Amino acid sequence: MTDPNFKPPTSWKGNLSIDVALPWYGLKATAEANLTRVEEGINYQNINLLPTGALGPDGRILYSGFTGLHTNFSSSGVYELTNTHNGGSQSYTAQIARPMKDNWSFAASYTHTHATDVQPLTSSVAFSNFTYRSLINPNDDVAHTSGYVVPDKYVFTATREFHFFEAKNTATRLTASFRVQPGTAYSWVFSNDPNGDGTSGNDAFYVPNGQSDPKVVWSTSASDPTGSIQAAAFWSFVNGSDLKTYQGRIISPNSSLHPWQKTLDLHFEQELPLASHGTKLTLFADCLNFANLFNKSWCVVTGMDFFTGGNGGYTRKVASATVNGSGQYVYTFNSSTVTSLITFTDLSRWQLQLGAKLEF
Repeated sequence: MTDPNFKPPTSWKGNLSIDVALPWYGLKATAEANLTRVEEGINYQNINLLPTGALGPDGRILYSGFTGLHTNFSSSGVYELTNTHNGGSQSYTAQIARPMKDNWSFAASYTHTHATDVQPLTSSVAFSNFTYRSLINPNDDVAHTSGYVVPDKYVFTATREFHFFEAKNTATRLTASFRVQPGTAYSWVFSNDPNGDGTSGNDAFYVPNGQSDPKVVWSTSASDPTGSIQAAAFWSFVNGSDLKTYQGRIISPNSSLHPWQKTLDLHFEQELPLASHGTKLTLFADCLNFANLFNKSWCVVTGMDFFTGGNGGYTRKVASATVNGSGQYVYTFNSSTVTSLITFTDLSRWQLQLGAKLEF
């Protein structure tokens, strides 16, 4: 369904950049700010969800699953395309560069970015866009940290120009680019469906406020009659991850980042003059993730892929939970409730690409 008042996506964007020639070594300094604010964004809501009227132990809304839902529809999911006015981004870059001089050029830059969105639009249809994401209350119109943001990025480049041939437009250049940045964002979630909305693996995780948190008790079994064994394993896992910084609260979507990435790329190009006046052909080769060519353990990228967590979205499961008659979460933690990071084989291997560029 489409909201009759739905408007096409629009946003306000602003940019300010300042270049200053420094009095040393021909250096140039650049400062740039890029700001974006959502005016009319895209959002999906499931208008067939009916809250039970109760809240979970951590304050999230509980739902009745697919029982007693919106009576105008027989389908459990009725998704409405509507607008949001929330979300935006702020990006700031500082750079020091020396243009080509004496056959050398250098640049070093740092970019800090903060970005939020309501609906990450990770998929192709209404159902998957609504479902394949981390959420606290499914129909909330609240902007959280974007899953696409790279909060900090450092880039260092150096270019050496050679002139092996006397003819015009025959320069040879070799450029090395070294990039350091954290991995992409992901979300910690429950492995089941504690809020009862009918979807498992997308509910933002609540980290207990210490081992005596009254909101959480542990499931029991014959091999673990008090739940203390899995509780000890859980806290060992928490203390070995950034979960320990979120004790006593629900972890907002995309609050965690994959391990830092360090990538070295090489670019080689050779200019070739052509008979036609003003026409130039450039042959080039790029070796991406160059260091991995020499050692397979260098520049390996790990993280959570779109379906690694079991449900769509960049999510990482921790534990399952139900709500008991006392209004407490009953946690279960074991190897089947936890998702581990994987190695991205495509990003972790060196790659070579060849090309040609014709300028006229």
